[in-house]
Amino acid sequence: VPLQETAAGSLAETALRALGEDLKASRALAFGPGLGRGGEIRELLLSLLKSYPGTLVVDADGLNALARGNPEDRAEALKALARAQSPPVLTPPPGEMARLTGLTPSRVTGDPVGLCREKAREWRSVVVLKGAPTVVALPDGQAYVNPTGNEGMATGGTGDVLTGLIAGLAAQGSSARDAALTGVYLHGLAGDLAAAKRGSRGMTASDLLEALPEAIMTLEAGQNT
Repeated sequence: VPLQETAAGSLAETALRALGEDLKASRALAFGPGLGRGGEIRELLLSLLKSYPGTLVVDADGLNALARGNPEDRAEALKALARAQSPPVLTPPPGEMARLTGLTPSRVTGDPVGLCREKAREWRSVVVLKGAPTVVALPDGQAYVNPTGNEGMATGGTGDVLTGLIAGLAAQGSSARDAALTGVYLHGLAGDLAAAKRGSRGMTASDLLEALPEAIMTLEAGQNT
């Protein structure tokens, strides 16, 4: 769907009206990668949080929009997460988590499980803190530590693959919880399969995409044994 832009080239708030029935008919929406950092991105995201009933996966420029401004502005924007139609899925790396929370990166990595549990409850969101290992926390305070993945995945674009994977699973009917947990596991498994074939050095996001079908087949085979 062609969407309106601002003069700076980022997505305009009026894009929400252009989506219309397409948005109503969707089960999931990935919001963030490539949208830009214009002034209207935050307003568009806040409108979606208020009105969109499906699973909203927020990453990259979507997280930047939430973290923008002074502490008071940031706190007010984050309150919208808890008022969302359904629990959104946030996928920050440690640096973006530090900006969202106002903490230092070392504080974030010092107790990733505890912080994820705290913020998932506070924001009523599924929080996916990307890292080694990735932590997934749910609004009820449960937290999971992912066993898959490797250092070769610390390269540009792999986070976008994860965002698309979680949104894709949610679009097929998975809950936000199941889409996040399964997506994170498959994402890491694809990275492990790619590293086993090519080595972790020089791995790209495209390598993960190519390995995803095998990762899905491996998971399905394990479930059937």
